[in-house]
Amino acid sequence: DCPQTPGKVVDYPEHTPQYDKIQGVTLGNPMGEDCLFLNVWSKATEKENKPVVVFFHGGRWSFGTSASPAFNGKYLADTEDIIVVTVNFRLNIFGFPGAPDSDQNLGIRDQRLAIQWIHSNIGAFNGDSSRITIIGQSAGAVALDFWAYAYKHDPIVAGIISLSGNAYSFPVNTPELASQNWYNVSAQLGCGDQGDDTMACVREAAWEDIRDAAAKVPPPPGSSQARSQAPFQATLDEELVFGDYYERAQKGDLAKIPFMLGNNENEAGLYKISAYGQGRILNQSVWDEFNLQCFTCATALGAAQRVKSGVKTWRYVHHGDWDNTRLYPTSGAYHTVDLYMLFGTSEDVSGIPEVAAQTEAKRHIQKAYAAFAADPVNGLTEQMGWPVYDPEEDTLIELSLENNPQPLLAKAAKYDAECAQFLDGYKET
Repeated sequence: DCPQTPGKVVDYPEHTPQYDKIQGVTLGNPMGEDCLFLNVWSKATEKENKPVVVFFHGGRWSFGTSASPAFNGKYLADTEDIIVVTVNFRLNIFGFPGAPDSDQNLGIRDQRLAIQWIHSNIGAFNGDSSRITIIGQSAGAVALDFWAYAYKHDPIVAGIISLSGNAYSFPVNTPELASQNWYNVSAQLGCGDQGDDTMACVREAAWEDIRDAAAKVPPPPGSSQARSQAPFQATLDEELVFGDYYERAQKGDLAKIPFMLGNNENEAGLYKISAYGQGRILNQSVWDEFNLQCFTCATALGAAQRVKSGVKTWRYVHHGDWDNTRLYPTSGAYHTVDLYMLFGTSEDVSGIPEVAAQTEAKRHIQKAYAAFAADPVNGLTEQMGWPVYDPEEDTLIELSLENNPQPLLAKAAKYDAECAQFLDGYKET
């Protein structure tokens, strides 16, 4: 894994028997700076020119790994006969250092380099370089929304899928805050707290010492008790990360390639656990606002602006709450739970078999992603019956509503009625 602060499993009240396995799914892997790996799965068939999906994990730009058993691409690749790639990229201070007069957002640059490599080499795995779809979750989804703006003239890829995150979801670092956090670390390492020559000094330190110093930097206050940001993360540089996404989107100043996006119905179900581990017990009203601001309404605005720009767009809300992925009685469709459906790994991680309806729902979701990858323009509509998104019509896809494996259609207003309160904040993004 790329260097990151080791996580810990929080002893959350009333947690399920499988809770520890699910929460520990990214813990305990060896770390090192030689970490820029990618994993490729391709079914052993004679089929050529297979569609390709490339997955970027989440983790607040600070933690995570493509090596997680939750992201085992074997099942999706075998079932749909597509190529599945998962990618590591630099994290935390190593990927987002914030040092003045140095390149910023190195982790995002790693993602671009990975796609360039895949585009050049995926033919050796029977992949079709003209049909690459990038999929991101959480911070990975935010990165892919950024991608559409930063690489609007050369996106390389044919389609983008953003799960639980976009440019409006979370604040990013200003250059001033990023440099302040950098100097905090450089001072801890005896390299001084000012000037442009701290980078060379810090590079002489062991990566473990750099990581441990970064872990002592306090996160900045969020815009709400639940909506926080990491000290070392995506930073405004007006090259890869911009400060005017609302205006750019309104003008259609982005790559006009097919886009699928959505969120889970209760994203906060996971975030409550980390808050509890930090001693923060928040009212449900705070979490309801968090779900809306960071996910439901951010997704709604991003989808509506894509539609306005003439981009073929599909929007979903995922409701699945299955026994073998449940964390505690009311965890619901929490942040990351949809990934177990996409990759088909819930039994591997939890040790509990799927029920029949869950398997049916999983198969529909996997087929939908494969259909998009095979034909980003028409695949979802022609193969899966998913209508192109129109905020005024019954075109929002409800997945696993009340654990019904068949998708349903709804108007956006069912979910977006309270979104106007966040618009001014989004306009500042």
